[in-house]
Amino acid sequence: MKIGYRFAALYFVVTLLILIIFSLSVYWGMQRILLTTLDENLHFVVNSIEANYDPSSREFDYIEKEREKANPFLEYYLVIYDINRKAIYRSAIAQKLRLAIPLSKKHAAKGFTTRITVKETVQWVHPDRGGEITFRAFNRKIYYENQQIGWVTIARPIEEVDESLNKLAFVFSIAILGTVLLIATGSYFLTKGVLSPIRLITERANQISHKNLNERIGGVHSNDELGTLANTLNGLLDRLQRAFESQQQFLADAAHELKTPISVLRAHWEEELNNAQLPADLRLKLAHDVEMLSRLNHLIKSLLLLSKTENIYSDFSFKPVALGDMLKEVISDASVLADGKKQTIKMGHLDSTTVLGDRNRLYQMFFNIVENAVKFTPRGGSIKIAARRKNHNVEVSVADNGPGIPSEDLPHIFDRFYRVKKDRSRETGGSGLGLAISKLIAEIHGGTIRVISEVGKGSRFEIMLKSVHS
Repeated sequence: MKIGYRFAALYFVVTLLILIIFSLSVYWGMQRILLTTLDENLHFVVNSIEANYDPSSREFDYIEKEREKANPFLEYYLVIYDINRKAIYRSAIAQKLRLAIPLSKKHAAKGFTTRITVKETVQWVHPDRGGEITFRAFNRKIYYENQQIGWVTIARPIEEVDESLNKLAFVFSIAILGTVLLIATGSYFLTKGVLSPIRLITERANQISHKNLNERIGGVHSNDELGTLANTLNGLLDRLQRAFESQQQFLADAAHELKTPISVLRAHWEEELNNAQLPADLRLKLAHDVEMLSRLNHLIKSLLLLSKTENIYSDFSFKPVALGDMLKEVISDASVLADGKKQTIKMGHLDSTTVLGDRNRLYQMFFNIVENAVKFTPRGGSIKIAARRKNHNVEVSVADNGPGIPSEDLPHIFDRFYRVKKDRSRETGGSGLGLAISKLIAEIHGGTIRVISEVGKGSRFEIMLKSVHS
C-alpha cells in the first residue's frame, strides 16, 4: 500500500476513534447527569416525607391527609415502613407492582437501576416492547431527631431518561456518519496536498540520470522537512555529478593517453612483421602482440564512446540506412568467426525496411551482438538473425542455442564490464563493454534492446528501432 493511502487511513482511523471516544464520553456523562438528577429528585421526595413526621401520633401527616386521594405520588413507586419493617403506605404503582428492593444496607441511600416485567396495565408505567420497565430506586432509613423512625423504598421509571439518551444516541450516530464522510474526504485531500511535494520530488528524481546530472529538484520551496529533503537530494546530486564527471574525465584522459603509444607500437610492430630477416617464432609472437594491440585499441575506442555524456550525438551521422542490406553484411562478416567453431548463422525472415541512423554505429551494434552469440555458443551450434516490421518499428532478433543466461545475471548483462562467467569471459577474450555499447547505440537511435534467455535453451536478443516508412 502506498504511503499516501496508509497516511490517509491512519488519519481517518485516529480521527474516527477520537470522535467515537468523545461521543461515548458525552453519552455516558449525560447519562450520569440525568440519573444523578433523578436521584436528587427521589431524595427530595424522601426528605419531604421525613419532614412531615408527627412524633405524637407517630404518623406522617402529609400522607394521612392525602391517603383518601391515594395518589400523592402517582409517578413514584413508594413504600414506607415503620420501625418494625411493616409497610404503612404504598403508592398507586407500589400497589400494582412489586420491586425486588431488599431492606438492606447494600443499597441504602444509593441509587441503582432495576428492571421488572409488567404483566398488567399500570397507570404512569409504560413498558418497552419486551414488556419490561426500568426503575431508578434506592432504600433509605428515615429519622426524627437522630432516631430511626422507619424505612422508605422509592423508585421512579426512567423512560424519560432513556428517551433522552436514545435521542442523543441517534443524534450522535447521524453526526458520526456525516463526520465519517467529511473525514474521509478531508483526509484524502489533506494527504494529497501534504504528499504532493513528495510526488514532485519523486518525479524530478526519476527524470535525472547520467545524461542530465546537472538537473536539480525544484518546485519545493518550503522550510519544513520536505524542503530539507529536496535540499539534501540536491546536495547528493551535486556530489554524484562531481564524482561522475571526475570518472568520465579520467576515462577520457586515460583513453587518450593510451591511444597514441598503442598506435605507435602497433604501426612499428606491423612494420617489423614485414622484415624477412626475423625468425619465424619471433614473427609469430609479434603477430600475437599486434592482435593484442588491436584489441586494446578497440577497447580504448569503446571507453571513449562510453565516457561521453555531452554532445555524444556529434559522433553520429544520421542518414537513411537499408537495414536488410546491412544485416546481410553483418552475417557475412560474422560467418568468418562462426566457421572457426563449425557454427552456422542462419538468415531468417528479413523485411525490407529503412531506418534513420548512423550506419557504422548500427553495424557495430549488430556485429557486437552476433559476435557475442558466436563466442558463447558451443561448437556446432546455430545462430539465427531475423527482422520483422511492427507498425512503425522494426524488430531485429538474434537467437542462439547456446547455454543461456542465468536469471540472476539478466538484469546486469548491459552493465559496463559485467561478465556472466568470469572464467569463460577470459577464455573468449571479452572486455565486458560490447553489450553496454550496443545498448547505448540503440538508445541514441531512439530504440530499445532486451534479452530473453533460459538456461540450457539459448538466448534471444531483440532490438527495436524506428522505421522511416510505415
